[in-house]
Amino acid sequence: MRFINNWITQLTQPMAAAATTLPVPGAALSRLAAGTYLLTLVNSASELDQTQWEVIEVTVANGVATVTRAREETTARAWPTGTLIYCGVTAGTINRFAQTIESLVARVTALEGGGGVDPGPEPSDGALTDPAGSALTDQAQNTLVPAA
Repeated sequence: MRFINNWITQLTQPMAAAATTLPVPGAALSRLAAGTYLLTLVNSASELDQTQWEVIEVTVANGVATVTRAREETTARAWPTGTLIYCGVTAGTINRFAQTIESLVARVTALEGGGGVDPGPEPSDGALTDPAGSALTDQAQNTLVPAA
């Protein structure tokens, strides 16, 4: 997912509920580098007056923006010329970040609690050990030591 600061524009023509292209000025489209963005269409610039919105996924490739409608539990709808569209952080984006962080914290906690990745301090002979302190060996029962 890509983000861009201060990207806001208006539709240059009506956008039907089934539309898969993004009717925005070329200058606005050119500011979007190749990649995927979540954009929001709204019926008012005033947050207090917004009664309709739709989150869409826009994939930009070779200067063409392909639209996937009705993301994050919003509904695809027809939007008139002049509708505002902007790139902002969505609830779905924050929720995905939070889930990723929770997953990573759980994995790190498991590793710190004896997940077996860190063999701990090596014995005085330099052999590699498992978490219980036993020397590691290869198939021929040779003690494994760190590479020099």
